[in-house]
Amino acid sequence: MEARRDMNTSWPFARTRRESKAAVPLVALSQLGSPVWGGRDAAALTQDCSLRNAVAYRCVRMVAEAAASVPLVTQHDRAAKLLRQPAPDMAGASFLEGVYTQVQLAGNAFVEAVQIDGRTGIAASG
Repeated sequence: MEARRDMNTSWPFARTRRESKAAVPLVALSQLGSPVWGGRDAAALTQDCSLRNAVAYRCVRMVAEAAASVPLVTQHDRAAKLLRQPAPDMAGASFLEGVYTQVQLAGNAFVEAVQIDGRTGIAASG
């Protein structure tokens, strides 16, 4: 191949020729900021490490969904009813997903049975 003598051409059939520049592009960074670290409390660590990281968030969610799909068996009728429907507008699987997510992110989870005034039965809150 023969070397090109005229470096100003960009396309052989172009009507206009482009100007070639000898300067190379340069990026200069100055006054770099100091690193910003998150807080050390549990809420800040959970926010920074799990909820802002798409891969970690998806892993926690998949484990919680898989654990919630395993049926829980109890011999107590009231506990079984509470696990099937822990609140009037909540299904048992979504409640358990929340509990298992909390266990993974914080290391523990607490569930409390509450009786709502004027209603019969109890509801779980966590």
